[in-house]
Amino acid sequence: MTKEQAEEAAFHEEATLQSTRVNASGITVLRTVNISDFIQGVVQRSQAPVWEEKLGSPSILLDVPMAQVWVPYQFLLDGKLSHCGVNNFTLLWQDGRWKILQLIDTRQAECNDLY
Repeated sequence: MTKEQAEEAAFHEEATLQSTRVNASGITVLRTVNISDFIQGVVQRSQAPVWEEKLGSPSILLDVPMAQVWVPYQFLLDGKLSHCGVNNFTLLWQDGRWKILQLIDTRQAECNDLY
């Protein structure tokens, strides 16, 4: 599957991709990422370090044509915990399939309470 096919299959044409964290000064930082750039980075990355994302149990809210999915995660690099947080997806039912309308995640170094 090409980058363009992956993007078209998974993401709504107006989708947003964001990440939030609290920096060392205690300030909440919001970062918006271009979806095409994100997919390109995943597709073209080197095989090292090995990426692994462990997902917890999702919570799903549904009111077609919209759904909300909240799922805790841990992200590991070469088997070592890098960070953790929550993935929050807003999905839209359109043309007979679910598409990601928004994906926002949190990123934390302390992971005991989330996963």
